[in-house]
Amino acid sequence: MTGWKRWITLEGGDHGSFTDYALMTKQSAREVEVTRAYVAAFMDRHLRGDDEPLLDGPSETYPEVKFRK
Repeated sequence: MTGWKRWITLEGGDHGSFTDYALMTKQSAREVEVTRAYVAAFMDRHLRGDDEPLLDGPSETYPEVKFRK
C-alpha cells in the first residue's frame, strides 16, 4: 500500500476492539477513550486538515498505545 499509514496497537487489544464492539462488551472505559481519541485524531487530520500530533508517535497521555514499524 502507498500513502499515509500508521501501525498502531493498543496493549491488550485485538482487531475487533477497534470498533463499536467495545460498547457492547465489557471492555474498559479506558479502551473506549483511547479508541475515540485516535479515531478523532485520524478524522481531524485527514478530513479537516488539522495538525494532529497524536498520530506522529508515542504519547504520554496514552502509554498503552504502541507505534509499530
